[in-house]
Amino acid sequence: YVHCAGGYRSMIFNSILHARGFDNLIDIKGGFKAIKESGKFRVSDYVCPTTLL
Repeated sequence: YVHCAGGYRSMIFNSILHARGFDNLIDIKGGFKAIKESGKFRVSDYVCPTTLL
């Protein structure tokens, strides 16, 4: 499964991987935003820091 915030980048990434021979790929349509809005999964507002000082 591949996802990003809105779905566009993961679609591009899956396209690149498919062109390189990977076939077992699942893109989450609409990205994490769609996952959150579906209400099917518990999600938090926690944002993982990208750097640790």
